[in-house]
Amino acid sequence: MGALQERVSYIEGRVEEQSRTFGELRELILAVDQRVSALDQKVDRRFDAVDRRFEALEGRFSTFVTLQVSILVAIIAGLSGILGVMLTR
Repeated sequence: MGALQERVSYIEGRVEEQSRTFGELRELILAVDQRVSALDQKVDRRFDAVDRRFEALEGRFSTFVTLQVSILVAIIAGLSGILGVMLTR
C-alpha cells in the first residue's frame, strides 16, 4: 500500500506543477495580448497620421493640377488669338 501512496503523491505533485505552469502560461499569454493590443493602437495612430498627411498632400496636388490646367487653357487661348489675328491679315 505504501508504493501506491507514493505513486499517488508523485502524480499529485506533477499535477500541481503542471497547474502552476499553466497558470504562468496564462499570465504570459495575457501579457502578450496586452502588448499586441498596445502595438495595434500605436499602429492605428501612425496610420491615422499618415492618412492626414496624404489628405493634405491630396489637397495640394489638386490645387497644383488645377493651376496647371488653367495655365494650359490660357496659353491655348492666347495662341489661338494670335493665330486668328495672323490669319485675318
